Amino acid sequence: MSKDEFTKLVEDNQLCMHRIAYGILKNKTDTEDAVSEAIVRAYEKLGTLRDPKKCKSWLFTILVNVSKTMVMQRKYMSNIDNENIPDETIDNNQKSDVWYSVL
Repeated sequence: MSKDEFTKLVEDNQLCMHRIAYGILKNKTDTEDAVSEAIVRAYEKLGTLRDPKKCKSWLFTILVNVSKTMVMQRKYMSNIDNENIPDETIDNNQKSDVWYSVL
């Protein structure tokens, strides 16, 4: 598949790609990122495509995989943010002491 054919494929399927990614990610910004990332990955690996007739499904598969990876990363980051981290209790006098020692 030539670069021009790939460009045409992406242009012809831009809306569909956005719909697929948004269906998985439910976030406009992440959708844009996923579509862009999928296009870049596909373009970089264009030489590995065995059957040019399957390029559309290959591109969509890359997009779905990128989107799913983003969902997993989001969940992972959410779990890190929600971990039970013990609060250290410092009374006001200790806060003042720390503040003055820093100054």
